[in-house]
Amino acid sequence: MKPSDLIKILDQYFIDAKVIAAHPVNYLRELKLDERTLFVRGTTFFVLSIGVVFFLLIPAFWVHGRIVSPDMHQLVTLFGLVAFGILFHISFKLLGGSGSLRETIGAYGFAGGAIAPVHALLMYPTVLKFGPEFILLTSAPSYQAFLAKINLEASDAVFIVVNMGASGVVTSVLVFLLAVPSFATVHGVGYAKSFAALLAPVLFLLFLVSMFS
Repeated sequence: MKPSDLIKILDQYFIDAKVIAAHPVNYLRELKLDERTLFVRGTTFFVLSIGVVFFLLIPAFWVHGRIVSPDMHQLVTLFGLVAFGILFHISFKLLGGSGSLRETIGAYGFAGGAIAPVHALLMYPTVLKFGPEFILLTSAPSYQAFLAKINLEASDAVFIVVNMGASGVVTSVLVFLLAVPSFATVHGVGYAKSFAALLAPVLFLLFLVSMFS
């Protein structure tokens, strides 16, 4: 890849980010992308946003003397994007959605890519206090193994719960603003069906995690 190609990709990323920030509910209508372009731009946006998350966490890595570990499953973000995209696509199809798989993954890439850096910033107090693993560990066993290595006092537990709770509230609002309308646009369904189709796979995965953890 030529340096000029990378510059064009980054330029497009910031253009898309600006559109999403200015039109969080109807950004897909503003972007006016066909099926293939939505897939390419959405997945690119998601992967670059994960890069932004790692960039934001550089101070936390430095403070805690961490290096990027293979246990940080966020490194396989593209696989995760496709896997979650397929789950969401099946959910939407069961509720009468009309979008293609590539459109589903593209829309998920844009929404997830927009939320990831915001989530990283919201969790920064905990990250600086305990380490970047609070954001980068994505599997339950790895997360539990990390927690077992640190001695949490009662005040620390309250600190984490408050930070995660506040982050969860803001992130949930962003999901509603960004993901629900965009998936509704892609699949030609109402906001209620879009919300239900997004919620179903999440609840299913949480159920599986609780069963096997």
